[in-house]
Amino acid sequence: MADHTKQYPTQGALAREQLRRRGLPYFRDVNEEVKTRLARLPVPARQAFSLACATRALRMDERLPPPLQSSHAAELRPLLDALWKGLGAEGEAARVLGRFRPLLARLQASDELTAASPTLLTTLYLADCCVRGDVASASGAGSTAVDAAFRIADQELQLDPNVFVWDPAAEPMPLAQEAMHPAVQGELAEQRAALALLESEGATQEALVRLRG
Repeated sequence: MADHTKQYPTQGALAREQLRRRGLPYFRDVNEEVKTRLARLPVPARQAFSLACATRALRMDERLPPPLQSSHAAELRPLLDALWKGLGAEGEAARVLGRFRPLLARLQASDELTAASPTLLTTLYLADCCVRGDVASASGAGSTAVDAAFRIADQELQLDPNVFVWDPAAEPMPLAQEAMHPAVQGELAEQRAALALLESEGATQEALVRLRG
């Protein structure tokens, strides 16, 4: 049997090749693409992108069995709803964050942050992007929204990450199977579509309506 570990030295490299052979994007490659495209967008568009990611992350959280859902999901929805209403208005995002500052401060200090809940982390990246408008916070919202999709894939597939054949032609390894899951591929497609919309139209009210879904 051929030794493929030299050509594909990591699990990520092997998973990327297995997805490539099936015509599917690899999530880390999309993350890098998102960073590059966000860097070319103005601040309002980055904020709109982050808000769309946080909203989808919350929706994905709600798809999980109750024991796996974020304990803060119900608190986060009013914040996201308020930002959707005010994001396009001058200074409104800052005013919304000011109203929710005690909640955000409490969440940042919560034990759940240590557990890296994608729902919570995506919202915190969103809050940072509303303040700073930088690429790092916007792309952070994107990558943690992908993490939220992976939680759905992991919960539904229940795979042992150590059981696979190190061969690009073999049955897809667990990481590749999770990356192929509709939740993950759907989130990657949503992010690309959001960027295309923002690149062509900007963060207009019409674009915000479409991004909110």
